[in-house]
Amino acid sequence: MQEKSVSKELARAKSRKYRQGLGAQEYLDISETIQKKALDSITVNGGMKVHCYESIAENKEVSTKKLIDLIRSYDAVVHSFRKIDSVWVNIDLASGKRVRTTQYDLVIVPMLAGDKQGNRVGYGSGFYDRFLVTQKSAVKIGLCYSELVLENILNKEHDVKLDIVVSE
Repeated sequence: MQEKSVSKELARAKSRKYRQGLGAQEYLDISETIQKKALDSITVNGGMKVHCYESIAENKEVSTKKLIDLIRSYDAVVHSFRKIDSVWVNIDLASGKRVRTTQYDLVIVPMLAGDKQGNRVGYGSGFYDRFLVTQKSAVKIGLCYSELVLENILNKEHDVKLDIVVSE
């Protein structure tokens, strides 16, 4: 039975424990399933502006490599944040060049944990909340392991809810 309400701190601890227990092949298999389900839950077409995180494998974030490749195959414009010289910048994934943040049609974000109401737990710095609040009309999707989709996360006033949480 899942807990009724979970603090973000407890959700982060649960996420760390779960991710550390994932084997390499299990990580890849689950990530592939989640990426396929994400594609099934969205409509992508040419000219769309998509912002998608590039997964950090050592953190065992749900992989987005295949998802990004498939979205790009539809001739959608795909941007992502990338750390350059200790600063996160927005990059066009086709050219590799820095770009200004714009309004996106679709935003795909990482999650350490989340809930069925669209509340998201990240690493705790508010980085994606500050970005998501600027994306008023974008469909906001989070990718999360089903084990880490909890009944209810205690959120804060500044937290931005997601429209869709995709898990295996």
